Order: sequence, then C-alpha cells, then structure tokens
Amino acid sequence: MPSLCIVLTLFVLQVSSARIRSLVTKVGRIDGQIQNVSLPNPDQTQSEIASFLGIPYAESPTGNRRFLKPVRKAKFTETFNASLYGPSCPQSSPAFQYDRIDEDCLNLNIHTPDVMDDGRKFTVMIWIHGGGFILGNGRVFGGKELAVYGQVVVVTINYRLGVFGFLNTEGADVDANAGLYDQHLAIQWVHDNIADFGGDPTRVTIFGESAGAVSVIHQALYPENKGLFQRVIAQSGTANLPSAITLHPLDRAITFAKEIKCFATSNKEMVKCLRARSMTELLN
Repeated sequence: MPSLCIVLTLFVLQVSSARIRSLVTKVGRIDGQIQNVSLPNPDQTQSEIASFLGIPYAESPTGNRRFLKPVRKAKFTETFNASLYGPSCPQSSPAFQYDRIDEDCLNLNIHTPDVMDDGRKFTVMIWIHGGGFILGNGRVFGGKELAVYGQVVVVTINYRLGVFGFLNTEGADVDANAGLYDQHLAIQWVHDNIADFGGDPTRVTIFGESAGAVSVIHQALYPENKGLFQRVIAQSGTANLPSAITLHPLDRAITFAKEIKCFATSNKEMVKCLRARSMTELLN
C-alpha cells in the first residue's frame, strides 16, 4: 500500500506540473501543453516549447472516402485537446508497434518556441516521415529538440500508407497516390494556420528522409503547392527511385483484391468490395 501511495503521489505531481497553452485559432480553440526540453548544449537558454499534438487536418478517410483525396477538416465546435498524439495510420510491420492505429489518422503535431506572446514569427519546418510508404508516423522524430535548438516551429504529419494511401486501379473510383494528397493538404493547412502558432507562413521548409525525401520532391513538383513553402530538404531519397515507382499498378491492385476475395469483373465493383472490408482485413 505505501508503494501505491508513492506512485499515485508522483502521478498527481506529474499531472499538476503540466501547463496548458491555449490558443484561439482559425480552426477553433486548441489546448496544448508547455514542455521543458533538455539539450546537451549549455549555452542554449530557451528550453521551453509549446506542443500541440494530434490536430486533425482532414476528415476521417473512411467509408466512401477510403482511397480518395482527403477532405479538409471542419472547424472545431468545442475546444480541441491537443495534449496527446493521435493515432498512426494503418500499418502491419511488427517492428513498429505504436500505441494506436486507426484509419482516422490524418493528424499533425506542432512544436513551437513558447514565446508566442511577444509577437515574433519563427521559420517553419514540416517533417514528412519515411518508411517505404508502408510504415511510420509523425511522432517517431518528435521535433521538440529541433524546435528548441533551432528556434523554429516544427510540424510533423501523418499520411495514409500502403493500400490505404497508394492503391491505384487506373480508374475514376480511386484517387491514385492519396497519401501524397494527404501530405499536400497538411502543407496547405500549415500555410493557412501556422501563424496562430507563432510560425511565419512565408518561411516554410518541407523536409523528409527516405520515402519522406521522395515525398518532398513530389510536393516540390506539384503545381498546387505553389507559394505554400519556399525550401526543400531531401535526405536519402529522390523522386525517381525504382522502389518509389509502381509499374503496372492495376495488375497489382487486382492481385491484392484476389487475395482478400474482392476480385470482380469491373473496377467499380472491386473498389466497392475493398471499401466494405475492415481495416484489419486489408492489413492482413
């Protein structure tokens, strides 16, 4: 019993020490948390950041929205609690066992130097994670240390992976590369809203590693991104990597559909069957 009391006391102290940072933004009121970040550099004086986690930038890509371009998230009608990471996008790799996976995974995280009250605007860096377009999420490289060390606003994003984000039937029933459209919408969201979090929308860098590097090159080439960012950093990846190109995508889609007994005489019926399957069935 004494040990239980100690644990409960420590828990209460930990919870009570958390400080809320509340912002009124264009999308509604959002409550994040002020966090202390320790760095090995003794000359670094600014060690506090405000973190806003799991903010949805798109509506849930489920049901009839599965395999289609994302839809921008509506404004919040109540205060959004941004103190916890949102779910990761569906993935089946045993090497990455995250807290939660869910199709409703299109969320982002913002770490910003906690000096927003003085009116300064900081450079923004948007991290697009790697993982071969089949695994990963925006929380693996959290960005808190970079926000403190570089005095920048760091944004990390989730985007759909695997069949959920990159199914291509070469037909109108599916938006090929939906995962790349997720990234674009997240970048658009940052451009439209980051000023409320202390960021400068005219000084935005997108950067990524491996599949994230492939992604940032594609985003740099996409005309709809004009004016949304000014710089790109691609680490260990280019847009023409053989592993990032799917040859004969319809054949691969049909093979996949057969494996889960969704093969049909038309693309429309095949996609209808795939939309009716559960997340677990598609992963397995």
